[in-house]
This record gives sequence, structure tokens and C-alpha cells, in this order.
Amino acid sequence: MFAGERCIRPGYESVVFELDLSTINTCTKPFADIAHLSKMKDELEVLFSSGTIWRIESVSDDDSNKRWKIKLKLGSDNDLESIH
Repeated sequence: MFAGERCIRPGYESVVFELDLSTINTCTKPFADIAHLSKMKDELEVLFSSGTIWRIESVSDDDSNKRWKIKLKLGSDNDLESIH
């Protein structure tokens, strides 16, 4: 994983996103594994459809790695309804 270290440019930050792709509804998956299309054969790549709903689980400042860590969990339409 490469995310760099905390940036010295004002207004910029290094961030790692941890994505939990556990799905409740297995009939639809708003993502596709596209690793086989990557030029970087050792990388795992996933493409998300536009409009994918994410729930923020946590945001933390990881001083040891000098970057932010944001944990997101794949959401559903129910998550959208709960904020209205």
C-alpha cells in the first residue's frame, strides 16, 4: 500500500481509505473487480458505480504513519433514509 507521508504542502494531507465491502443484499453489488484489467498486475483494483452509498465508521489521525485513516462501510438505501 502506498499513501505517502503527511504532505508538506499547505492544505494537503495524506489519507488512507479502508473500505468494508460486506454487503447485506447479495443480489446487487455496486462494485466490480477489475484487477484483471490493471497494468499493475500485483494490485487489487475495484471499480465502484456512481452513487455508491458509504457510511463513515471512523476518522483517525495516525501519527505513527503521518497520515489520516478513514474507515468506510458499504451502505444501502436504508442508510440514506436514516439521515432524512
